[in-house]
Amino acid sequence: MRIQLNPIVKKDLKVTARSMRLSWGLFAYEAILTMAFLLVLLIIQEDNNSFYSSSNVYSDLVYLFPVISIVQVCIVALIVPIITASSISGEKERQTFDIMLTTCMSPLAIVVGKVISAVLRILFFVVGSLPIMALSFVVGGLKWSSLFYYVLAVILLAIFSGSIGILCSAFSRKSITAVILSFCVYFVVYGLTFLPMLMKLF
Repeated sequence: MRIQLNPIVKKDLKVTARSMRLSWGLFAYEAILTMAFLLVLLIIQEDNNSFYSSSNVYSDLVYLFPVISIVQVCIVALIVPIITASSISGEKERQTFDIMLTTCMSPLAIVVGKVISAVLRILFFVVGSLPIMALSFVVGGLKWSSLFYYVLAVILLAIFSGSIGILCSAFSRKSITAVILSFCVYFVVYGLTFLPMLMKLF
């Protein structure tokens, strides 16, 4: 049985695979995660003075996973709005939006295709970071089921962030306006989410 792929997803994947931007982006992404990993190891080593000290250094290595995961979530949260905020507004700037609407695809299929293509591009980064994440799991002694749930949470975050970026892109005529608007919506949503917790703490 042949699976019919969304034409927008197919086109975006071809354009992404042919450009060097994805390769350099993956390189920068891996470099940031590696620096965060080495920085945490350096801090743990400084706190314990030496890996041969009498203190239990392996209990501190569990903190590798939350630090790497927080860095990765922050990068994903910053990348996805930039990718999706220019998806529809970029079509308007290139004057190809009306041509896209004249195709046989429905508006829902266009929006879903844009979101799926953004999520698939983020999955490239997530899969590329799995060796570093796996290393933190092996050293930190955590369960592999936690890695599965973490990847699932990153995918859900990418879908949520991509939906916000698509919404802002549909209301904007320029990509820079859509990016700024999506980040403003970001801060409002996350601010309202964490505001009750901050009020409870302070």
